[in-house]
Amino acid sequence: NNPIPEINPFGASYVLNPELDLQGTEQRLYPALKNISDSNEWDWEGVVGAFPSEKFMEAALKRKDGLFMYCGHGGGERFYPRSRVMNLISNKASTGDCGLHLARKCRSSIVLMGCSSGRLTSVNSSNGRSDYRDRVHYEPEGAALSYLCAGAPCVIGNLWDVTDRDIDRFFLHLMDEFLGTPCKE
Repeated sequence: NNPIPEINPFGASYVLNPELDLQGTEQRLYPALKNISDSNEWDWEGVVGAFPSEKFMEAALKRKDGLFMYCGHGGGERFYPRSRVMNLISNKASTGDCGLHLARKCRSSIVLMGCSSGRLTSVNSSNGRSDYRDRVHYEPEGAALSYLCAGAPCVIGNLWDVTDRDIDRFFLHLMDEFLGTPCKE
């Protein structure tokens, strides 16, 4: 059992600029993503400038050894809320002594290229600080953690806000290093 997630780039999926307000990002990234897919004869499916359908998202997230890439605002919660991500977890009876176990249906690795897409927040505090007398012991939450809980083997996200040009450049470099394919801006 290999602890390092494997990715089959043949059937990757992406959502790019679903809120239609990052035109520069769309102009920089769409040609690069299309070029990567076409030049390697990979069958990438993408949604550009629109909210993806539920069917698209479920297929993208459930693909074994898949890769799902999101480039937009935050972690994409406006078009695919964390509650839907968590719906990829289901209880099912186990025949073992442990009783119930969770079936985690998210099988794709996730790349979230939006501001603070990997940031976790806590109900313990506002603005990231907690006063001892107000402390409550709850786990942190965020889009990245929801994908991991749903079964994603890996999630890459941003811990803070960055400019769209910087995040686009980082994403292209990440894809170049990760996939071993040149993807220039």
